[in-house]
Amino acid sequence: RQRPSTITSGDPLQECPRNAFGTDWTQPRGNLPRAGGFRAPGRIDIRLIFAYDLDECNVMILTKRQAEVLRFIESFVTARGYSPSLEEIRDNLGLSSVATVHKHVANLIEKGYVKRLPHRGRSLEMPESPGARPEAIELPLLGVIAAGAPIEAVAGHELFEVPASLVPRAKRCYCLRVQGDSMIGDHICDGDVVIIEDRAEARNGETVVALVRGREATLKRLFRLGEAVSLVAANPHVPTLVLAADDVRVQGVVVGLVRHFS
Repeated sequence: RQRPSTITSGDPLQECPRNAFGTDWTQPRGNLPRAGGFRAPGRIDIRLIFAYDLDECNVMILTKRQAEVLRFIESFVTARGYSPSLEEIRDNLGLSSVATVHKHVANLIEKGYVKRLPHRGRSLEMPESPGARPEAIELPLLGVIAAGAPIEAVAGHELFEVPASLVPRAKRCYCLRVQGDSMIGDHICDGDVVIIEDRAEARNGETVVALVRGREATLKRLFRLGEAVSLVAANPHVPTLVLAADDVRVQGVVVGLVRHFS
């Protein structure tokens, strides 16, 4: 289903003239149907607009606070490539507790503005409209990456077709062919093609393309240790590389993998 339009200000009644029961919302406000509202001297008039024809106008109302949370999630994902934690949402919006943030996020998920990926940290994701992307897209295959000892970076000039579902939306990505078996414990095998999101920052534990001393490339899990960086293999027979942070440059993070069986 398409992602619903956001209405947070103005008059939502003019955005969608009829509700699910056929009532004309453009009639004078004094004649609007109410659910649980009241009007009395010295009291607040509360109206609950509770039904829209979603097939006609595709609208789900957000509260002001829900809209603020949604905008923060969208801007955070756009800037960093991953979703904020509940604590980061709380701190940036000045909310009282993580429980309050969880309630707002749950409402956004229920209304279809956000989805949560199971069994993952920082698991919030902006949903996509069905049919908005092709089934497959071509990415540049830039060369070979070592899943073992670092090797000299080798550039290529090919295109490689991958499922569009493996490529983060609106992110710059490329592919590399894996050489070696140091990441076999993470099911990354010799000859596989990994899909890389092109970014220079990575969280601890992410599998990255690391350029070592400006000339050697390797595929490893990255952990920052103060002024040092640890590049960890997923193979007990491959030693961990511990290097000065200035000697390691992140050139991308693994977001997908393609394997062909012959």
